Amino acid sequence: SVILNEIIASGNLTDDAILNAASQLKPGIKTEVVINEKIEQQTEWLLGVLREIIDTPKLNKIIARDLGNKHFHYSKKSITGPEHLLEKILSDYGKNIIFGVPALLNTDKYVVSERIKSKVQFDIILVDELSDIQIVELKKPDEKVLEFDKSRNKFFPSKNLSIAIGQSERYISTILRENDEEYKISGKKIREYIEESVSGVTELFITRPTALVVIGRIQDLAIRYEKQDEDVRKKINKKEYEKNLHQAYRELRSTHKNIKIITYSELINGAELRLKHNII
Repeated sequence: SVILNEIIASGNLTDDAILNAASQLKPGIKTEVVINEKIEQQTEWLLGVLREIIDTPKLNKIIARDLGNKHFHYSKKSITGPEHLLEKILSDYGKNIIFGVPALLNTDKYVVSERIKSKVQFDIILVDELSDIQIVELKKPDEKVLEFDKSRNKFFPSKNLSIAIGQSERYISTILRENDEEYKISGKKIREYIEESVSGVTELFITRPTALVVIGRIQDLAIRYEKQDEDVRKKINKKEYEKNLHQAYRELRSTHKNIKIITYSELINGAELRLKHNII
């Protein structure tokens, strides 16, 4: 439909002629090539816009609203902040391009337990290629992933990342209760709600749910060496600082069995790699 709209807009043929021609089209190499090219153009545009957003300095609610309206025509009032803008974009466009999964679900509803008076809210739920569940927890792209302990000269998870990991552990525990009458979304058991929401796209086999925490940028994992306190720079040089930083990040990513930590930069890089190899 996008291709037809462009041809009609060019004025080369009348609407009726185009629609008549379209009704007679048959699948073939030329059609496939044109469609693939269009998909690649759309994907490259989306990834470029995502990079612009995550690399925007001092990304706040006002800037997030402007970017969402400019690029995606979201109403400014519908965007509550940077995290919410990224959640909307990834929910609308991320199923194939970013995450490469059969089904993606975004819900603004809470999982409620009346017995213990608790509730949790997932940002995005993915149904992966094994028909299992992955919960995506989104944090701001300008958050630091690691902080530096001056007394020990070591890096450790930032406060906001630690909170996200704790939330993710709670989400996984909740998802494991998918058939439990105690935990419900809009009055339905978790499994019932998800299966109805994905409309029979795939059958769920929830055996090992996982979580994906998306936070920060790969080039800003921690405070940059140049901005560290003078006493830190006296004790450790830039090369050693950055070497320890990337080593700490690698160790962090392998620490949690069911929780994967990734930056927005790496998420986009992965999509670009899949596009390059025609996996999207």
